[in-house]
Amino acid sequence: MYGYFTNGTYDYLENLKESSNFSPFVLMHSEDSALAYYEASQQSLFNESRDYEIVASIGDLYEEGFLSLYYTPVTEEGTPIFELDYKQKIKELTNVPGSLAARVLKPMATGNYILLTLWSDEETYNMWRVQEELFFPAQGKEDYIVKPPYEKTYIVGEKEDEDD
Repeated sequence: MYGYFTNGTYDYLENLKESSNFSPFVLMHSEDSALAYYEASQQSLFNESRDYEIVASIGDLYEEGFLSLYYTPVTEEGTPIFELDYKQKIKELTNVPGSLAARVLKPMATGNYILLTLWSDEETYNMWRVQEELFFPAQGKEDYIVKPPYEKTYIVGEKEDEDD
């Protein structure tokens, strides 16, 4: 199974979602960007996509909530260790209140691994994140991490219209 991301304006991605047959089609946004993600066994429907193999998966994706993408640059030699480590780590999320889904995503081309986590809301995510710093090793702590990891977070679902 594969996971596919693309960027665009929220309206453009919403039109893509409406014209696709994929469910869930996760449409997410932050203050400065919008992103779409879906999973399938066939080739991406996006013209400009970032393609990933789903290495590990727990839970079902929903089209609402709060989503974190944790990008980790991994050495080629460290790939098997990283995958084994994170397959185990995401299993731990099944017992965390508010955790809905998690994926370990391996880039099909060059790029960073992504740990995708979906939460019921931002508050639940923040409470877990503060307590779970060990879940996210810093550069140098693990031999397979080549540069500092970084994270981006998004609101999943309807984008509220901004009043002028």
